[in-house]
Amino acid sequence: MGIRADYGDRYWDVAVFDASYGDLVIWSNYTGSWKAYNVDSTAQGIELSSGLTLEQWRLGAAFTWLDAKDDETGFQLPKRAQRSARLSLDRTFEQGQIGMTLIGANGRATTLGSDEMLPGYVTLDLRASYDFAIDWNAELSVKNALDKEYQTAKDYINPGRGVFLTLNYSAF
Repeated sequence: MGIRADYGDRYWDVAVFDASYGDLVIWSNYTGSWKAYNVDSTAQGIELSSGLTLEQWRLGAAFTWLDAKDDETGFQLPKRAQRSARLSLDRTFEQGQIGMTLIGANGRATTLGSDEMLPGYVTLDLRASYDFAIDWNAELSVKNALDKEYQTAKDYINPGRGVFLTLNYSAF
């Protein structure tokens, strides 16, 4: 459930969520050996977001609080950050745009019932686009621009820096 208000050059948004999952499959070593568990779980939380546009500049921010637990044991579900945030800044030009986004998350449980936590992280994404002809656009994006090494699942290192070039044609 959510509510949003727009005021021309700015907005705010609040979304509250409460989801239940039956027989959610979680791979864990909760009992000392690795195996799949079917757990009934609940994910509750709130996301607050807001944004502002001033002339050619656009600023946006979002914060999420998540409480995702195994209903039977009360353990935090693994691989889920309890808090995360995103901050974006974009600048529009006559024929293009540049921007950046900071994304951060706090630590997360490695497995169900474990006190071991993966550390939190912050990454930076960069982007630029250029309208070089009628109906044609080129986009360059750099994901994880600072080449931050981080994990969202134990022993799985997320990709390092990635550079992507996209050409778009749109006649509609």
